[in-house]
Parts: sequence; C-alpha cells; structure tokens
Amino acid sequence: MSISVDVAVRALRSSALVDPSSHLKPRGRDELNDELRRWRDRGLFAHVLVVDRGDPLPELLFGSWSALGLDARRDLLLVFDTHDWVARGWGLDAAQIVGILDAARPRERTVFSRELIGALEGLAQAAQPSALALPALGVGSVLAIGLLGLVVRRRRQLAQLGAAQLAEVQSSLGRTYAELVLACEELPEPQEASDLQLRATELKRRADVVLKQGLLEPTLGNNPVAIGQVRQLESELSALHSIVLQKTVLQKQREKR
Repeated sequence: MSISVDVAVRALRSSALVDPSSHLKPRGRDELNDELRRWRDRGLFAHVLVVDRGDPLPELLFGSWSALGLDARRDLLLVFDTHDWVARGWGLDAAQIVGILDAARPRERTVFSRELIGALEGLAQAAQPSALALPALGVGSVLAIGLLGLVVRRRRQLAQLGAAQLAEVQSSLGRTYAELVLACEELPEPQEASDLQLRATELKRRADVVLKQGLLEPTLGNNPVAIGQVRQLESELSALHSIVLQKTVLQKQREKR
C-alpha cells in the first residue's frame, strides 16, 4: 500500500493533489494542478489522490472523505490507482459518477494526468448546474437543513461502517487468491496449474463485481447478503487451495519413493 488513510488525509489537507509514488510526471502534475485551480475558481473544489494499483480504493475514498469533513456539494475527492478510479462529491450521485468515470476511461492507456483531467472535466460539467446553485434560506429551511444534517451524519456513519467491512473482506479475499495462485506454481503439470488459476481468477472476478459496487455504495458493506456472497466465493477459493496443497503433498511423496 503506497499510503495509509491517515497519511493521505494529512497530505490532502495541505495539497489538492497527492501522488506519493510519483506516478505523474512533473509536467502532468503541473497541468493537473492548473485544472484543479480552474474548477476551484468556479466554486468547485477537487482533491485528487493518486495511489498504487491494488491499494484499497473504498477505504482510501471514504476514510479520507470522512476525516477531511468534505462538503458533498462543493467538494470532490477522486482516488486513482493508475488503472481504476472512484470518486465522491460535487452533488453527484453514485450512478452519475460511475457513468462519467466509465465514459472518461480511455480505450488505450494514455498519460495519467490527461486521464484525470478528462475525468474531472466530465464530473465538473455534470456538477455545475446543481453544485453552484445556492438557495435562499428562511427559518423553515434552516430547521429542515438541521434535520437533514442528522440524516446525513447517520448515513455517513453507516457508510464508514460499511466501507470498513468491505475493506476487510476485500483484503481477506486478496490474500486467499494470492496464496492460491502461488500454490498453483508448485504443481508439476503446467496445464493443470493454468486451469486452476483460471478457475481462481473467475471466482475472484465475481467477488470483485460485488466489491466494486461497494466502492460506490459503501453501505452495501452492512448487507449480510452481499458480504455473504463474497465470503462464499472466498470459501471456494480456499477449497481450491486445499486441493492444490493436497496435490503438491502427493507429488512430493511420489518423488521420495
């Protein structure tokens, strides 16, 4: 993991762009900072966190968001691992963000800074009509906002709990998958090892579908059915791992004879 949530939060408090592993080139970093300033001048504040591939995106997104106390309408947090990305804010709902980020994803790999600038452009264009509209507030509106604040805080607490549970099952799934893939490399027959690795990859892909939905809806982590689906797929990976270990032991016993 290139950066912890605590370190990310400290860095984001002093800089709108954080790239601890220097995935961005100096020129690209300058161009991205210019883009952030451009939207900031229009009242849209964005923070971009660039991490290593494989880092826990939901944990970094929702953990940093909560600790920074960002405004869901004015602020945006975009976390990018050079391959995938997640975001929150600017008054956009999860479905909007998914659609925009998917549309911004290049069909061929390009310069990371350009990918991020394109994603910010798409998000900002969708956000401007709502994020920049400030209603006049009366007494009734103030009371309504107070009640809304309670709801928002409760939702935030549920989101934090869900994100933590999702991060836990994602970490456990990743370890189980990695152990299985490594164990397959000990098998004497390459074709058999390849077949088992393909089965393992398919199981992990199915689990990742659920986990990716959790990136956008962290409260999904509080759903026992969703968590159960991932745990079941992890159990199937563990069963494959046991089969591989048994085959390896038998092979070693044969070699000793």
